Amino acid sequence: MSRLRTSRRHAPYCRRDDHEYVSRAALLALASLQSEHVEPLAERAGKTDHEYQRIAALWALQAVGSPLLTEYIAHARQDGRKHVASNAAEVAGMEAAKTV
Repeated sequence: MSRLRTSRRHAPYCRRDDHEYVSRAALLALASLQSEHVEPLAERAGKTDHEYQRIAALWALQAVGSPLLTEYIAHARQDGRKHVASNAAEVAGMEAAKTV
């Protein structure tokens, strides 16, 4: 019984979005197919508080050559989370290399 009480007490700290991974994988798959649905889905992903959703939005926008990418890179750099910022830098570097 005490184990059950402990898990219930800690449950709010352990919750996560069960669909986060699926939506992220779908976004990246659609990007690889150059789907017209990538931009609106990436915008939705970029507005969440999920770190990996925001990262996927960057890569998806980059994959389809979206004009929104510059804006999302700037927001990602301001995010404050190490992985989001490092992915933004990597995507920005790839974009800069295209212009050279």
